[in-house]
Formats: sequence, structure tokens, C-alpha cells
Amino acid sequence: MPGEVDLKGLLGRSLLRAEEPYAGLRFQLAGRLSAPLPSPRVAIVGTTEPSGEGLEFAVRLVENLVRERATVVSGLVKGIGAATLKAALDRGGTAVAVFVPSAGAFQLDVAGLQSELMREQVVVSPLNLTASEEGLTISERAVALLSDILIVAEAGELESAHAVREAARLGRKVFVSNLVEIQGPSWFREIREAYDVEVLNSPDRVDEVLDPDNFVANPEMRRFLKAQRLAYQSVQFVNASPAKGMWKEAKEKKVGI
Repeated sequence: MPGEVDLKGLLGRSLLRAEEPYAGLRFQLAGRLSAPLPSPRVAIVGTTEPSGEGLEFAVRLVENLVRERATVVSGLVKGIGAATLKAALDRGGTAVAVFVPSAGAFQLDVAGLQSELMREQVVVSPLNLTASEEGLTISERAVALLSDILIVAEAGELESAHAVREAARLGRKVFVSNLVEIQGPSWFREIREAYDVEVLNSPDRVDEVLDPDNFVANPEMRRFLKAQRLAYQSVQFVNASPAKGMWKEAKEKKVGI
């Protein structure tokens, strides 16, 4: 049944500082799933005119993410978005489709898929939007907000740039496929220098995508937790070393060292 929920309710956690400006944004949900949306949530975005290689990358990536029980998020638009959501449906995965009615020109291409998603998964539509923004811009921002990680499967010279900037600004981990690196759109060179964007060389490398570090939205916190884990591992190594055993034995025998 359709329902409305705010961003905090949709994510199922307190908002981060970068998300707070969207605290008043409300979403309509239509489908089987309800808030909060299941995690981990991996968004896959890309061009509306993909190549066969781009589609193959996106579909193979979805197959691997579904196998790992990740939730797939994408915009309900033709091209990579529609292919991603359909692949998740076909393989029995969990899919979250972001639909913005003002994306207009793309509705006819995905009408049947939208109905299926509303029956089997969930379609999320942002409400109380500003009239000055274009539908695709709103859709890309919503996809970034609802994801933990964002991956660009294939992109044109202008497409997906806004989604990547929004995701990076919100503190999400961003990957681009090796296809994007090879095609080299101008926005990729700019964003790669400014943000922590990594290249995903194979859709089978979901271990890189699903690394627990990637699901801490704040990059500074990610680095802190990684440092803490490395420090813990160092202590564990010392505790397990022969030197540590000698020190413990000497202490038990009350021998000064």
C-alpha cells in the first residue's frame, strides 16, 4: 500500500550532517517493501543509451550483488537504470526504484517495469520538491540519498555527473566501472581528482564494493575506523607473538625483564 515517510524513517537511522538539509523531504512508497529500506543498499546508475558492454557490466554486477543479499537501488529511467532494476527482479533480488514523474520523456519506456516493481518490490517517489529542478536531477539526488554506495556502470559526457557529485558530497563511497575510465568523460577526470572515487575493474569484484568500510557514510569516520582496526590487529599480532609469550611466562614466574 502507498505510504509517506521522511528521509530518517526511510534510512532507518539518524541523519548525518550532510543529509540534514533534506530532513524535511518526504517520500511516497508504493510496493511490497516498507520503511526502513533494507541494507546494504548499492545504487547502480548510468547512461540512458548504454552499449552492450555497459548493459552486460550492470547486469553481471546485479547478479553478484543479489547473491550477496545486497539491495539494488536505481532510477526508474530507460537504459542502465531500467536494466539494473529488471535484472534484480529477474534474479529474485531486492530492488528499490526511484521514480520522479517530472522525468517525463522516460516514463513510457518503463511503464510495465514500474507496475511489476510496485507489485514485487518498492517504488519510491520524492515529494514536496522545488519546481525549479529538473526531473532527472531530482532522481539522481534521491538515488544518492537512498544508497550506501553508488556505482556508475557506464556514462556519457554529461550523464551521471550529478549523481556522483551528490553521492560524494553526502559521504557515500563512489565507484565507476572501467568502461567509464576508458571512455573518460570530462566530469570523471574532475570528480576523480576532487573525491575518493575508485575504479571497479570487474563486476565480479563485489568484495571491493561490499567492504564494511564503505558503509560508513562519513569518509573521516571510515578512515578512523580503519585505523582503529589496524591498531587492533597490531595488538593481536603482538599478543600472539613468541615475545609476548616469553613476557607472560616471565611475569608469572616473577622474573624481572
